This record gives sequence, structure tokens and C-alpha cells, in this order.
Amino acid sequence: GEVAQLRAALEAELGETYPNLQFLGAETVGAAASIGLPAGSVAAVIVVLVLALVYLAVRGGAMAGVAALIALVHDLLVMLALTVIFSFFGPTGTAIVPAALMVAAYSLLNSAALLRRIREAGKDARLTAKEIAAQAMSELFNRNVAVHAAVLIALICLCAIATAGVRGFALPMLAGVLASLYSSTQLTGAIWAALSGKRAGKA
Repeated sequence: GEVAQLRAALEAELGETYPNLQFLGAETVGAAASIGLPAGSVAAVIVVLVLALVYLAVRGGAMAGVAALIALVHDLLVMLALTVIFSFFGPTGTAIVPAALMVAAYSLLNSAALLRRIREAGKDARLTAKEIAAQAMSELFNRNVAVHAAVLIALICLCAIATAGVRGFALPMLAGVLASLYSSTQLTGAIWAALSGKRAGKA
């Protein structure tokens, strides 16, 4: 077939250019396998995310789990939207799957850190849910900005100087980290406060 002819022509040309070159073997990946790899990755992502969200809900309460889920969905949707908008920088292909996994893990880590501070601040029964969330976000604001800035600088450098394949991973990651910066400093705590009502009660 065409694949065998292409392989033979490539081996012949390489053999002329590099006389001592030895071909140890060759493998092909069919269409079914290439489709199955991203599908398996998506399934793995879903399982990990569900387990992480269950953990957050058990540790911080149902409202904490819901807030983390909304922040996660926000980050992934913004990542996808910005990746499409700035796709002229280069195609992403299946690289968007591991990028989405990284963004999801990053989002959950930020949510877990914030919700832990919320749980600690909630021990003061005099505070309203809004005050608890504001205090927790204020305590983590400098840390979140510094961490996100460092990651963004690294990703911008990758997008600028890396190959097209690496850029296909770095660009969605860049979009996801930008979304996570907003959700971790502004969104997650506000969602938790809105869902928890005027008073959060003792954590």
C-alpha cells in the first residue's frame, strides 16, 4: 500500500545519505488506535477529577465541592475558548488533552488551598460566609499571584521559542493558567459564599 511504498522510499533515501544506518524496526499506529489514545486519556481525566471533587466535598462540605466544580468547569471552558481564539499561533491537536489534565489538576489544587483557608476561617462563628471567603482570598492573594506569574512567564517563553509540538501543549496551558488566576483570586470564594448563604456556621 501507500504506507509501504513511502517507507521503502524513505529507507532508500536515508540509506543513500547515511550508508551505515541500520533500521532496527518500524511500527504503525492505525486510525482506531490513534482515536483510542485520546479517548482513554479523557476517561482517565474524568475519573481523577471525580475522585478529587469527592475528596474536596468530604473535607470541606458539599458547597466546597460544588464551588470547586464550578471553578474547574470555568477554567476548562476559558482554556478551550482562548485556545480556539489564539489558534493561529499553531495547532494543538491531541496535546490539548494532557494540557486539560494539567489545568484541571492546577485548578483543583488552587481550590483545595482556598477551601482549606475557608474552613479554618469558618471556625469563627461571628463571621458571615462572605467575610470568611473574603478573608481566605485575601490571605492567599499574594501567593496565588506570585505562583501564577511564575508559571505564566515559563509558558510564554515556551510559546515564543519552542517547536510547534511543544507550543501545542503550552498554549492551552497558558490559557488555562490565566483562567485559574481569575478563579482562584476572585471566583471560587465568591461562589462558596453565595452557596453557603449569609452564615456559614462553624466549620
